[in-house]
Amino acid sequence: PRQVVQAEGWTGVADFSAAVRACWAKEGLFFRIDITDNDNQFRDTAGDRILLKFHHSSCGPDKTVRSWDLALYPEAAEQFTETEVIGERALKRKVGDPVTQFLTTVDGYSILLFLETTGWDAAPQRSGSMLLQAHFRDVDAEDKKPHEFALFAAGKQGRVEDGRISFTGGRWSSVHTSAIVTGEHSALLLLDAGNLTDSPAKVVITVAGKPGAEALKRLEQEIALPAGKYFQAHPITVDFKGLPAGAYTLSSKISYAPGSDSAKLTYSAGSGIVYAPTLLTRREKRPVRDLQVFKHQMSSRRAFSYMAGAGKVLWSAGTYNASSSDLREKLRLPGERIVQVPGGKSGDVPWALFGGGDTLDGVAEPLVLKFDPNMGSLEKKLQPLPKIVEKNEVPKAREGQLFRRLLLLGVVVTNDGGEPPVLRVSNAQTELLPDTPIQPPQDGKAHSYVFRIWLTDRLDREVRIENSSRRGGLLEIDFLAVVGGDTATGYGLGQPEMKFSGPDEAEHFTRQLYTSLYFMRNYMIDAKGNAFRSLPGGVSEKASPTDYALLLNELASWGSLPEAKKMVGNVPPLMGRRISHQNLELTAAQPLLVLGVYNAWRKNGRPKEMLSRLWSPCVSSPINQIIKVAEAHPVGLVNARGEFGAENPELEGYTRPVASAVSAAINAAIEMAYDSDRGIQATTWRRSLDTFDKNIRRNFAAQDGGTDINSTTIYPAAYGLPSIATITTEIPQDVWLYGWYEDGSPVCYSGDVRVFDTPYLFSGEAFRTYRTGFTINDKRKLQAMQKTFDHMLANSLVFSNASWHHSTVMTYKSTDLHLWTTLAALMLDNREWAKKALHGFIRYTYDEGIIPRVSGERVAECEISPFTFEERLNVSSVGVNLGPSGDDLNIPTAVGAMQVARAMAGIDDHNVRLLRLEPRLPIDNSKDDNDWTKVEVSDWMISHDFEDAKALPINFYSFEKLKDSSYNLVLDCDQRLRQVEVRIGPFSTRIRKVQLASGGEMREVSTVRTADAAWAVTTYDKVKNLDIIARAIRN
Repeated sequence: PRQVVQAEGWTGVADFSAAVRACWAKEGLFFRIDITDNDNQFRDTAGDRILLKFHHSSCGPDKTVRSWDLALYPEAAEQFTETEVIGERALKRKVGDPVTQFLTTVDGYSILLFLETTGWDAAPQRSGSMLLQAHFRDVDAEDKKPHEFALFAAGKQGRVEDGRISFTGGRWSSVHTSAIVTGEHSALLLLDAGNLTDSPAKVVITVAGKPGAEALKRLEQEIALPAGKYFQAHPITVDFKGLPAGAYTLSSKISYAPGSDSAKLTYSAGSGIVYAPTLLTRREKRPVRDLQVFKHQMSSRRAFSYMAGAGKVLWSAGTYNASSSDLREKLRLPGERIVQVPGGKSGDVPWALFGGGDTLDGVAEPLVLKFDPNMGSLEKKLQPLPKIVEKNEVPKAREGQLFRRLLLLGVVVTNDGGEPPVLRVSNAQTELLPDTPIQPPQDGKAHSYVFRIWLTDRLDREVRIENSSRRGGLLEIDFLAVVGGDTATGYGLGQPEMKFSGPDEAEHFTRQLYTSLYFMRNYMIDAKGNAFRSLPGGVSEKASPTDYALLLNELASWGSLPEAKKMVGNVPPLMGRRISHQNLELTAAQPLLVLGVYNAWRKNGRPKEMLSRLWSPCVSSPINQIIKVAEAHPVGLVNARGEFGAENPELEGYTRPVASAVSAAINAAIEMAYDSDRGIQATTWRRSLDTFDKNIRRNFAAQDGGTDINSTTIYPAAYGLPSIATITTEIPQDVWLYGWYEDGSPVCYSGDVRVFDTPYLFSGEAFRTYRTGFTINDKRKLQAMQKTFDHMLANSLVFSNASWHHSTVMTYKSTDLHLWTTLAALMLDNREWAKKALHGFIRYTYDEGIIPRVSGERVAECEISPFTFEERLNVSSVGVNLGPSGDDLNIPTAVGAMQVARAMAGIDDHNVRLLRLEPRLPIDNSKDDNDWTKVEVSDWMISHDFEDAKALPINFYSFEKLKDSSYNLVLDCDQRLRQVEVRIGPFSTRIRKVQLASGGEMREVSTVRTADAAWAVTTYDKVKNLDIIARAIRN
């Protein structure tokens, strides 16, 4: 057999080699496998192995099974062969019990194998040949790598389709190709032929194609074959020069009997290339999202700057779209593929690096980028790592070097269950990226990964990119881009609406925020307003209705009006079928979609025509149906299927997160009803809402004396937490409960998520405080939330995990939990805790230099930029970043981070007559000097009753902590605001009064106290500009 994997230590045919013979008789299929082996190792399934692969089309026991395997495990010492039929149980019954006999030879052993085939669906007697592949694994000693071989090595993984054996009597012939592609107008073919009769024979090679018989006659070849002679892989050269381009078929005959196989070739007269189309790996056509960013080249190139963190795109080929569709599927001769940079075009870059170690893979070329030494010479040096990352993440061999350029390499990989492709990037002296297996989930989907290779002027003028896998799958190229410039400038690229200052984490959060916003706006919403949960090449395509609603709400809240307008048009069909108490079709999506319509409507200036068009399908009908469900419910709540975090269709009960969304949606509908002169409807809904809110308070808090939680069901634990067979605990009085099942028992788990004492309790709180942004004015609600927060921190498994203690990050499920809890801490003014949690999230979201590969149980499903928010954090128990896992960015994670950013900025425009400014920066006035000191917001759309408009953008707003523990709040708007309420702080609880100076006006304000801080709260009437300096008045 041909060696497929060149492992170290294989010394030649005496070490290991094999020969396979086959015979088909009436009663079945016979094999003789002769093995030369100097060291047989039997270790059950881990030792020496012979794997025969069959295909049902020519020799299958079951037409529904594409292929099946028979494994042989030889044990030379006991002269025994263990067999295993690999496939489904029904298939194994049809195959029957293989019969083997073990024979010892001088230099190894032979295995005789018989398979009864009387009941098979197909038999080679009909065609004279069959598809077959044989893999061999030779394990010599414990400390050596196995050698791996395949009988037919035409494919990169030795597939069953790559091999065929023919059954014949006394004469046979077969012609096949020797390489995928050859040049100089000729092709090399290999001829197998034999003549075991008593008379001589003649083998004739004929060519069929477009030209007439005379033109093709000259290509005919004859080979004499005496009696008793045979040969294999006899070389034959066919010269196509002078013939027209097109498809040709080469066949063999022996004494007028047609051969068992023919070779199909395609000739390109212009280039002189001849290739075998049946051996080529063709590009799989994948749907590409209809995104506006693809309409203009400059817009799509800008994505590379965001991937880099900032900077100028010096050269690029291809577009980030999770496919190689922008690169040409062009054949060329084997050898290096050289692309000049910056002169090379997209057409110069191959669409894939194929890998493979066999001779037929003639297009397994290395890609070589040759850089112009003057390219980017005027650009600033690049800062390779942000300040939040430890220095030891820079490869040791490259420490201290100044990087002029960053090479971005986008690849697309599909895991079909075989060996993964292996990416290698090197310069003339060293590996820039060592051999990196890329192993996405085994889901059959195309997954995108972007590798970042830092380049210097002196060493990296020639960079080689190759797929070094000896038998792995192909590595599809999405794009190549070279970025130069100064990545230290963390702001100004794409004009984000919000910027934070202070410690390194604040600066980095700004970059993460605008990077994630860019990709979300441009790659997760298409031209028709359809939304995608993941980035291109991520784990998910179409967003669920709940995710769609979350995204619509947040984009509208941020004033992304073009995207929100497009999305609103898709809301009616997403509402689903009629909601009823019996069929439990209500989910979190319906109330959240009502809220999304409301937010888009008010940010657009509350236009009556927009509300008139959406009123029935998006407001009145779903609200009336939700209320009908609540009125029919025994305790006046709504049953729901699934919720924000644990999308579990099996959960039939009522949960706090869905109830929070329902309450907010009814509130929003009431406001829209009043604004559209539907006062009677609003009054009716108000009565229903008051009853519903009372039921929420009654049912979603532990009763007097506490509520028992008991569960004996064993659930698989989430990542990083132990499995627990029995739950017995008590939820203290007034602490929130997550939900109730229909039978009246508390919800302990949703799927594999423990929910009664985890941050899932807070998943709906971003929508609960409907009229006050993120401020809780009701003291009873505030106390209950604080008590719930304290109970969870003290008792939840999430906060007993090692990764929380070492790194202040939650590795329980997704980062959504981390963000929900951080938002809850900000709403509770627990700034110290919020700062720790936020800093851990920001540090471990960044994964520069971490290779996207399998890490334990966690797999990277998509990795585009270290500057986006991660779906999951992958951190060891001692605080080591284990690299990407899950999606690089998805809707729930992006929305959660955007909500945290809005809460810290503190702009609340829900009351159209009163703009509230309540910044919640993580400021605890501690001595460690890591307080967040400033937030700046520009072009922020607010809903407000201006004199001649109902929505206008704020030009500029900022809040800053000054060095002397005073504060500065600045507001600039083109029109007067009716009222502006500001809350400034935090001050020490010892401070009773604060002096506010603005525009020559001085006022003293008595402070309002919370648990550990004091705040100055005051109102300004009819202003469009404020510049307030707030200083404590000390006693």
